[in-house]
Amino acid sequence: MHVKDNNKTSFNNLMYMDYRKSQGKKPVFDDWSIAYNWYLRNWLPTNKEERILDIGCGEGHLLAALAKWGYTNVQGLELRTEAVSICSQRGLNVKLGNAIEYLKSHTNEFQMIFAIDVIEHLTKEECFDLLQSAHHALMPNGSIVIQTPNLASPFAGVTFFGDITHQTGFTPTSLAQIMRAARFSTIEVRPTGPGLWSFRSACYYLIWNLIVFLLRMINHIECRNFRQSVLTRNMIARGSFDTHPTCEKKVSVWKKKKVH
Repeated sequence: MHVKDNNKTSFNNLMYMDYRKSQGKKPVFDDWSIAYNWYLRNWLPTNKEERILDIGCGEGHLLAALAKWGYTNVQGLELRTEAVSICSQRGLNVKLGNAIEYLKSHTNEFQMIFAIDVIEHLTKEECFDLLQSAHHALMPNGSIVIQTPNLASPFAGVTFFGDITHQTGFTPTSLAQIMRAARFSTIEVRPTGPGLWSFRSACYYLIWNLIVFLLRMINHIECRNFRQSVLTRNMIARGSFDTHPTCEKKVSVWKKKKVH
């Protein structure tokens, strides 16, 4: 049975019209700067005047963190009017608009593009279109950073199916696959679990890595695969602008920079 496009549009409009209300949640203004300073280590531009775009920026958590870190040329893009209004109240530069349309209308303008908790809300075709459009909007030495639920996690079902608007799920391998297809290279995927930003977090970090080792051992016993090390509920990945995509280059990058 095929569902008509207008029914799909009505569903999306209903769910995203008041996204937080549909989740039974109120906007929470968490400080992302501590954890994301760890997750994004060595990824952010050294020049803090570079143009950075955060698509699907929500209530502006990452934008606020970037501003706190001293980045001065940061912009957000969001579909939900309620989120844009909240960002404006926080003094953040956010526009209302469709990400794919916006990216296609901007050529080689951004040094870095963020898509935090975005692609899981899209179909595979829309996700690929978004990535291609982001490649179009990036400067030749730019990069994209994506965060999405990790279906390789033992808790994947809780995260992915915990939101009815989620449509497409990825493992570290399939995320790298679609990023390479969209002409991104030097792909690195990281976990978004405990990090080394406080004594308590460092303790959790050590415990979590012990748990990951045990899970990897179980996986190795079953299918002789010890490589899978990104097992957190969410994962974060970076891909670089690829100016000369070739099959040979993709293979060499994949071998040199393995995705775990």
